Amino acid sequence: MSISYRNADAADAAALAELGASTFTHTFGHLYQPDDLELFLQNHSPENWDKELNDPAFEVRVAESGGKLVGYVKLGPPHLPFEPRGEAAEPRQL
Repeated sequence: MSISYRNADAADAAALAELGASTFTHTFGHLYQPDDLELFLQNHSPENWDKELNDPAFEVRVAESGGKLVGYVKLGPPHLPFEPRGEAAEPRQL
């Protein structure tokens, strides 16, 4: 299997929504009540991904294999309770 990496763009919103929702459900879905899981997965809507992919405060790097997204990392502005010393980014999703 060959994997390539690139920066995501707005055209990746639907694929990222699907990948994010499926990997989260596979990993953590058993910890949630169905209604709670459905509500949480709204974070992985194509609309939310499109908004972040078009926001210069976020950077998303994707991994592809066989023309299909198989992984991603999303960096964004810090939202943890700390005072950054200079420019800072925080891993938001992996």
